[in-house]
Amino acid sequence: MEENILLKETKQKDEKCSIADFLAEQTIFITGATGFLGQVLLHQLLQATPKIKKIFVLVRAKNGHSADDRIKKLMSKSLFDELDDETKAKVLPAVGELSEADFAFKNQLLETLLNEVNIVYHVAATIKFNTFIGEAIKINLIGTQVAIEFTKKLRHLKSFIYVSTAFCNSCYFNQGIQEKVYEAEYDPYNMIKLVTDNPNYKNDLPKLGTDELKELLKIHPNTYTFTKQLAENLIKKELEGYPAGIIRPSVVYGTYKSIPGWVGSANNGHIGFVAGFSKGLFRTMGGDPKMIIDIIPCDYVVNSTIVLSWYVGTRTLKEVEVIHCTSGDINPLTFGEYCTMLNNATRKHPNDFIICQPKVKVRNGLRYQLFIFLFHFIPALIFWLPEHFLAFRKPPRKTIDYVRIFNNGIKAFDYFVNKNFHYQMSNALRILDCLNAEDALEYNYNVKYCDWKEYMEVQIKGMRYFFYRESKETTKWHRIMYYMYGVVQFLWYVVGFFIINIVLSTFIDPTISSIIAICILIFIKWL
Repeated sequence: MEENILLKETKQKDEKCSIADFLAEQTIFITGATGFLGQVLLHQLLQATPKIKKIFVLVRAKNGHSADDRIKKLMSKSLFDELDDETKAKVLPAVGELSEADFAFKNQLLETLLNEVNIVYHVAATIKFNTFIGEAIKINLIGTQVAIEFTKKLRHLKSFIYVSTAFCNSCYFNQGIQEKVYEAEYDPYNMIKLVTDNPNYKNDLPKLGTDELKELLKIHPNTYTFTKQLAENLIKKELEGYPAGIIRPSVVYGTYKSIPGWVGSANNGHIGFVAGFSKGLFRTMGGDPKMIIDIIPCDYVVNSTIVLSWYVGTRTLKEVEVIHCTSGDINPLTFGEYCTMLNNATRKHPNDFIICQPKVKVRNGLRYQLFIFLFHFIPALIFWLPEHFLAFRKPPRKTIDYVRIFNNGIKAFDYFVNKNFHYQMSNALRILDCLNAEDALEYNYNVKYCDWKEYMEVQIKGMRYFFYRESKETTKWHRIMYYMYGVVQFLWYVVGFFIINIVLSTFIDPTISSIIAICILIFIKWL
């Protein structure tokens, strides 16, 4: 259905160069290819454009594994199962460090890359909202500076693409956010000096949650959006006149059409919530059910990234091209609708094993805080305390840290769940309209054609199969098990009623205690 609509709407396209022709016999360099988005980008490049010459992946030894071992492990993932050995062999390690000059490449490797690389995809970043400011500057800003300087030295450059985030301009939520680079409050070079000129920056820079950090961030809600906007400013200053582009995705979820339901390690931003929800652990979202949750399928982001590299590489540009990859203004999905669709999807495709029946609801204010305390914090404490008390230790510091981290993680999203962000998409759709009919189908990223109900089912099934390594197909047993958990949860209410009633009846009249017990259970059910 989607393909028919796209073909019907396809107008006269720019036929001078297809994406396959553009990428054919090209050598590509990717930073962040071992991350969630980078893996899907790597897969799509190898699958859709088999004539690519080589793909160098920035990688370093980690946790006792060599760079070669990490590449082998990466290519052994089920995401790449359909690719033959010859295609996989095109992926080569480029051993280096993200924030070191020339990525700390050895001379021979550096010379090879400078002479052969044609296209650069700079994907690497720290995506945690509450990353320490010094670390965020080092990875997101200095890492980008290194990528820029490396790119400018390439002898046969065709295009450079930076994967930013739509939220780098979230501070302008009360305006329509345009596809342009917004001037940052600070000069990016001065921010870089805060780290490079200060060997003790880890101790000297403001700590998270302090007034000093808030003063430094100014209108930004966290270090992530702050440093990503600075990185965009750096690209604008350094790469004007180069074939360069910036892609800004919103909240990236698993894939939709390409390897349906691939969610990677499920620790990427909001997709981690779905991982916990599908097991029945996470049961609430803070926010306004009428607000828009701007999510986007990972393969849509990858498609737009590849299309943008083709676009800037086949034209002469005066300035850096910027596009959004978002859904809110084209195919809006509210938090309330999102929760309803997730609930329906898990009822239809439950996991093999669940903690309790998965159900999520949008709550706010005191109701939200009470639910978090009763059904998240207390279970967390119950989980950790026995381990430490049985070991005859003092009240565990780890428990306190766990609760603090959980609370900080929730607060990190508070800024985004009570606002509607309006992202301009005119550049993105204009560029998509330049594709020929075949490429328009292969690399579609127009979320207008995304069926959210179907997509949520794809995510739940993908989480079950790819992340939890459970059944690929949903059987009658899954649904029977799901409803059995509902019966068990109902029985807990019955048990709870008798326990509360018995306890209260020792102090007050049994009739009154029964009424109070019923009221308490009604309150918990409402909550």
